[in-house]
Amino acid sequence: MEFRCPHEALNSFQLLSIGSQDEENTKIGLTLLEETTKKLLEQTSYLPCIECLKSIESIIKDFNNINQQNNEILRNHESLKNIGKIIERLLSCPNITLEYSMISFSLIAQLFYLSDILWLNGRYNFLKLLSSLCEVKLRVILGDYKNICTNHVNDICDIVEGIIKEIEKGNLNDTIATDLSFSIQKCILFLCEWIYAIHKQNAIIIEDVEVRVYSLIIYFLYIGGGEILDKTNLKYALTPLQMISLRYIKKDYAKARSLICVISCCPVLPDSTLEYLLNFTKEGIKLNHKEVIKDLCSILDDFKDRCDYYDVKSLQELKKYAKSLNDCQLQEIVNSM
Repeated sequence: MEFRCPHEALNSFQLLSIGSQDEENTKIGLTLLEETTKKLLEQTSYLPCIECLKSIESIIKDFNNINQQNNEILRNHESLKNIGKIIERLLSCPNITLEYSMISFSLIAQLFYLSDILWLNGRYNFLKLLSSLCEVKLRVILGDYKNICTNHVNDICDIVEGIIKEIEKGNLNDTIATDLSFSIQKCILFLCEWIYAIHKQNAIIIEDVEVRVYSLIIYFLYIGGGEILDKTNLKYALTPLQMISLRYIKKDYAKARSLICVISCCPVLPDSTLEYLLNFTKEGIKLNHKEVIKDLCSILDDFKDRCDYYDVKSLQELKKYAKSLNDCQLQEIVNSM
């Protein structure tokens, strides 16, 4: 009888059911995934078929992209736990190829999105290994500015964000949460150093990569990460983030303003902050975003305690601008600085 690799059945299913939200199709897909992953787990003497992994990844992406009514069935399905075991075995190998490594991280990002950490099934030692590998992978991927793969950066950043969310939920015991926090902190510190180096060198990088790194740092700081980061690195990172924020104010105001929300709770601020706030407020007013005045007042209220130095010229411009806006609260705050 002719041997048929499991990915052939997966590919056939995907072609027949593409875009379908039918519950029966979902069950068939999950059954095929379970059968395939069981076979791959039985293959202990050699690496799993790369085409099978690609087919599994493609179907998991479909599950994520379709608004499933029976999401709980998906979240807790045995096939996802099997995929996690396959990936753990792969990433524990000392000499796997780049192709295997990258598809593993892509699958993990999809699993986090689909089922949080249910796919881990309590294997927290693997989660600790994964968090350490994320920093290594980011250093490798982002090291060559001219050849960065956007999808790879997105996958690693999605995993880091997924781990941060699990720590935030408080479902992990203290020891595991502490170990993971340390690894994640190292990832974020590297990204802070990297984005500062890009800024200093005026390097041109893919816009999507810059935005993903920006968003991940912002998310980490928003949940209080600024309190545990090295203060010098934090100030270095905030400087280029301010420039990115200003570039996005017209294109994506919510993304631009996310830095404003972070600055209001950062323990230290770079010297460029006052100039940034002035420019952001001016642009925000032009775009009819009235909340920028309230944001500015909130930040400036304790600004002197968090910024060692601020440009006198920017302060004078801010005072003139506050007067032109005729906002009593803002005038009172800036006149006291």
